[in-house]
Amino acid sequence: MSLTEVHVTSLADYFKACEEHKSAPQVFGMFCGGIDSATGASWCPDCVTASPVVASELPKFAKPGSVLIHCDVGDRTNWKNMDNEYRRHTDLKLTSVPTLLLHGTSKRLMEEQCAKSSLIELLADDEDQ
Repeated sequence: MSLTEVHVTSLADYFKACEEHKSAPQVFGMFCGGIDSATGASWCPDCVTASPVVASELPKFAKPGSVLIHCDVGDRTNWKNMDNEYRRHTDLKLTSVPTLLLHGTSKRLMEEQCAKSSLIELLADDEDQ
């Protein structure tokens, strides 16, 4: 199945990408910890585990032509700040990373849920929305 992937590094760019792809059948957001320059991997172990699962499983269940926006929430210090923009934003109110959500709905997976194929399938099934 066809799934377009977009990578952004700020909340403003996330919402800009959502607007640019609003005609897509589904828009998903994947919020993960930033890449540690020393290791080349996310500082978030759950993100390291979930990212390849989402990459392999979401295309199987998303509607053709859907979009996945990967959003880097920054370094660990920024994320742990309870006043950061991702935690405060009225539409997002993120509480953990990784978070995979179906934009425009209340459906989301958090932490280890993002690494479960059956839950990714349920997230992509938006027939009840």
